[in-house]
Amino acid sequence: MPFLITFSRIIKSTLQHLTRSPYHTLAAVMVMTLTFFATSLFVLVAFGSNAILKYFENKPQVTAFFKDQTSEDYILQLKGQLEQTGQATTVKYISQNEALSLYKKQNSQDPELLEFVTADILPASLEVSAVKLEYLSDLANTLAADSRVEKVIYQKDVVESLQSWALRIRVAGFALIGFLALISVLIVLVIISMNIATFGKEIEVMRLVGATSWYVRWPFILDGAIYGFLSATISTVLLVILLPRLSQYASDLIRGIEIMPQGPIFLIQIWGGTVAAAVLLGVLGSLMAVRKHLRV
Repeated sequence: MPFLITFSRIIKSTLQHLTRSPYHTLAAVMVMTLTFFATSLFVLVAFGSNAILKYFENKPQVTAFFKDQTSEDYILQLKGQLEQTGQATTVKYISQNEALSLYKKQNSQDPELLEFVTADILPASLEVSAVKLEYLSDLANTLAADSRVEKVIYQKDVVESLQSWALRIRVAGFALIGFLALISVLIVLVIISMNIATFGKEIEVMRLVGATSWYVRWPFILDGAIYGFLSATISTVLLVILLPRLSQYASDLIRGIEIMPQGPIFLIQIWGGTVAAAVLLGVLGSLMAVRKHLRV
């Protein structure tokens, strides 16, 4: 029972801090909301870049065309060797007859292109997809080194551009989030310090009546936690409002790839993660302010 009474008093003091200094509360929540809204957007961009990379990783990125008279057994043997490297997700063999079927399908609207084409003039091929994009060079080099391979198609520049693009997004995102997180902690530190100065008389009274040091400190620490909770919740609400438009924009920009994650489970995960991180930053800023300015 004494614990419940103490807890209720701490909560009451915390609410007094929030209501008696509304502009302090608003400033802290706005800055932290900006931080965690930017964080949520970065998570979406990270998901999108991973989806694009996965899409291209699952597509045949290296195609090897074989010389005429290359036996099917030899090609299948090479296919098995590539699969055993562990670097390829799929290695698909396209026979001459299958190549003819694909050619006819692709040029079905132009009969003139089909008139003199037979399976004999189309080469057999292997289409290779890599586990990771960085494995593509090794796979392409292995195929190019084979004496019975006539030509290897490998869009190296495209693959390297995708890798560089994804890396730059991650580095820039983490740098921005780190900078905003630092600003949030400093803002909370300053505002809690101002609250401590504002409630200086109440703190003196609490000291005189024998309040413990943690009883005095807890309301200020909870201030930071509440700032974090409110900012994380507001940033998630903003994300929920904007997500349909962002999803539509992403779909129009890159068709055929589901870039933006959907569903309530994802939003709950975003909210839970941002609440945990925001409360942690708020408490960290509060602890720094309490340690520096509150001597009890």
